[in-house]
Amino acid sequence: MLQQQLYETVRKFFRAHCASSCSVCVAVSGGGDSVALLRLLHDLRENLGITKLAVAHVNHRIRGAASDKDAEFVRRLAKETASPFHLLDIDGKHVPKAGVEEWARNRRYAFFAEVRRTYKYTYVATAHTQNDQAETVLLRILRGTGMRGLCGIAPVRNDGVIRPLLDAGRDALHGWLSERNQGFCEDSTNDDTSYARNWVRHRVIPLLARRDMAVVRHLAEVATSAQNAAEILAPIINKWIDDNVVISGPCLFPIKKAGLEDGPVAAEAVVRLLAERGVGVDRKHVEEIFENAERTSGVFLLPGGWKYECARNSVEFSPGGRVRAAGNFRCTIARGKEVFCASANRVLGARIVALKRGEKPSFDDPFTAYVDAARCGGRLVFRNVRKGDRFWPFGGKGYTDCVDFLAKQGRIASERKNSGVVVNGRGDVVWVVGLRTGHPFRVTPETRRALQISCRPRA
Repeated sequence: MLQQQLYETVRKFFRAHCASSCSVCVAVSGGGDSVALLRLLHDLRENLGITKLAVAHVNHRIRGAASDKDAEFVRRLAKETASPFHLLDIDGKHVPKAGVEEWARNRRYAFFAEVRRTYKYTYVATAHTQNDQAETVLLRILRGTGMRGLCGIAPVRNDGVIRPLLDAGRDALHGWLSERNQGFCEDSTNDDTSYARNWVRHRVIPLLARRDMAVVRHLAEVATSAQNAAEILAPIINKWIDDNVVISGPCLFPIKKAGLEDGPVAAEAVVRLLAERGVGVDRKHVEEIFENAERTSGVFLLPGGWKYECARNSVEFSPGGRVRAAGNFRCTIARGKEVFCASANRVLGARIVALKRGEKPSFDDPFTAYVDAARCGGRLVFRNVRKGDRFWPFGGKGYTDCVDFLAKQGRIASERKNSGVVVNGRGDVVWVVGLRTGHPFRVTPETRRALQISCRPRA
């Protein structure tokens, strides 16, 4: 009976949200929820039209040998289900002392996006459950949230991430695994109530459940109602963005101050604009943005390494909030591993990507660039832009002054001084980070080996 209920939950999700024929990479941590998701999709793959099923796992190395044990468990599980296995091993030296949860989440999703692009999977499936949805809604209520926050976890994201188990309870999934004698890994950090989510999971929700056993379902229904309302409001918010966002780029978007007078609509629009760029803000941040907008100067920090700067008629949002003002930074990029440039608060990496004839890599991620490996040379350096740097923007007619190029892209003076560029051994600008690659180093239909360069703010 339990198995049929879970099967129908997954079938219903795929009928509503997925293509009739698709390939799916399952994000598997080794915990019960993700193991159940993999087993369910494996059982139903023909019925769901899944042409290829794969597994992705991230070993954060936060728990030492236990993390390695989880990775090996997931590797075996992938082999048992005849699924290709994609693993990201993170050097423990790069784990930050603060903000570990957000850092780990960002690294996971960046890896999942890379795997999806590289291997052309239709979707990446994560094992978020009805319990996760309830916890998310309650956490956002506790810290102060608007309509977007109440929407909770989206069933489907624009980047191809799907959540087939949002209508399934954790107890049902673990009970089904027990019936099948399928083991899974227990993460000791899930019991640590110093983490906000664990505190809500183990203390708050059980307390609420004493008054109403259906509290998890009710909180999840709040998310569904908010999602429906958000769909109705979307055209209004879209029009506000069209009218008030001067430049809508991945790394910079100035907003007209006059538009902020629209109150609730403006607030929801600002939250959406930031969320689309991976910046999570709460009600406190939004209130501060509106208060500070009355200023004509000043730089203010946001989560995720972003900031906003108040000008006379606009508020300008951009990444790089922790870069030292007008300071110099320089870091050699190592191929095949990540390096941290402390003075710029950036994690950098580079790796070779093989391309088929005519294949074009995705340029959707502003923190990732692709260039022809043979053309850019061997040694690459990340540094701040300098006076006299010359740059030929991809698709442009020829060389221009790099600072002038930044100005034309809408970068304000203080931002231009701290903009990062990647240069080769000859000093040629290969990439103006977050904006454009150099035309001489572009990927062409003849390119067989591309160099993928990443430059991300460290959370």
